[in-house]
Amino acid sequence: MIAVELFLRLQYKQEKTQLINKYKELDSSRGLCTVKSTDSRLIYELAPGKCGHNSHGYFDLEYTYEKPENTYRIVVIGDSVAQGQGVRKRRTFSNVLEWILNSKSKNKKFEVITIAVSGY
Repeated sequence: MIAVELFLRLQYKQEKTQLINKYKELDSSRGLCTVKSTDSRLIYELAPGKCGHNSHGYFDLEYTYEKPENTYRIVVIGDSVAQGQGVRKRRTFSNVLEWILNSKSKNKKFEVITIAVSGY
């Protein structure tokens, strides 16, 4: 088990280094959908305002940081499935859930916010 653990840690380190080098080589001026992350724990982040991402860098509708009154917020985190990769923005499960909740509620508003990122 120790040998397997050491192998997997080494494999992870090598793959992370390869990804970091790949993103160093790419020029962000070419309009890529990702940018090199300023967070040392991450390799990349989604580029805000590009490739269908909102101003916060997520593949979702635009929401304010301040929660409106009489509003419940649900946050969806995850990978490409939760992000809705390959699906139109209005058809992601989080946006469909928001529509269903709002269509059944008269007094409260719901916002289902997706902060999922493909590859995370």
